[in-house]
Amino acid sequence: PNLLSVRVSNISDSKSTIPVKQLLHFPKGGGGIFRDVFIHFMPNIFVSDLKSSINFDSKAKKFFLNVRTKIENREINIHKDSVLESESFSFVLTLSSASEIIRKTSENKFQLSRNSEIFLTQNFELDGSMLWTPSVPKTFVLSAEIYSGESLVDASIRQIALYKLELAGDSLTINNQKVKIDGITYYPVYGDLGSLISYSQMEKDIRLIKETG
Repeated sequence: PNLLSVRVSNISDSKSTIPVKQLLHFPKGGGGIFRDVFIHFMPNIFVSDLKSSINFDSKAKKFFLNVRTKIENREINIHKDSVLESESFSFVLTLSSASEIIRKTSENKFQLSRNSEIFLTQNFELDGSMLWTPSVPKTFVLSAEIYSGESLVDASIRQIALYKLELAGDSLTINNQKVKIDGITYYPVYGDLGSLISYSQMEKDIRLIKETG
């Protein structure tokens, strides 16, 4: 069996903690494991990076979702398993809402030899109703799947909001519309717990800030 060993340290130095110039953002710190920790199994052939951006075509007057996917093959040894032995794969990208598939690319076939990587780029045309706004904060699920034949090799799933945020002169625009944002800087510090406060306490603080204007 595999053995996972974890060492928790509360030592404060320039190598293991926040740089000195940024300490003002964290008035009090603490040590230990204070958030959920997960172990994620990663196959040797996998989606290592999935980036999305929104572009506006001024001539067509349409928004497009651009997705750039990095796929790596870290296989070194030759396996008897036909799925792992193959260097021919296909890639499918899907954009979904909570109830249905909104957009799906056709099967993109590619070759990826052992110990190599490849970048794939796909575009989706977007309806204006799909865009995120402060008044209608819609989100979608972006799924990237790698297949070898009919066998699923790896899948990467992200929740995304579709919006284009830009700084135009002295104005901020979302989806080509000017917006004004009123806000404050919030440091989540609570008594002796420092930045280790619970999510419920953070939520309570934010509600109090909103109520006080």
